[in-house]
Amino acid sequence: MIRIDDNIGEIRMIKRILLNQASTFDIFQRAVYGNPSLHDGAGTFAVGCGYQRANIDTFDQLETEAERVRAMVSVGGRTNGVGAIG
Repeated sequence: MIRIDDNIGEIRMIKRILLNQASTFDIFQRAVYGNPSLHDGAGTFAVGCGYQRANIDTFDQLETEAERVRAMVSVGGRTNGVGAIG
């Protein structure tokens, strides 16, 4: 159980880093181009936006899967009398 919680924490940290990088990229784009017409309306410039969103979506999915595993281990441990391995 501890390992699953550690993994979820790592996934959340990576997501925060990716979101910070996307924000920094937006600031850079505005400083260089200063053209809001390049903006796609979703908080990031169109340049590189698909790549950023795909990475964040991947880590959203990983987090969801890890939480599902944690829930299954927790329920399985209580119903079967098996303690968490950690």
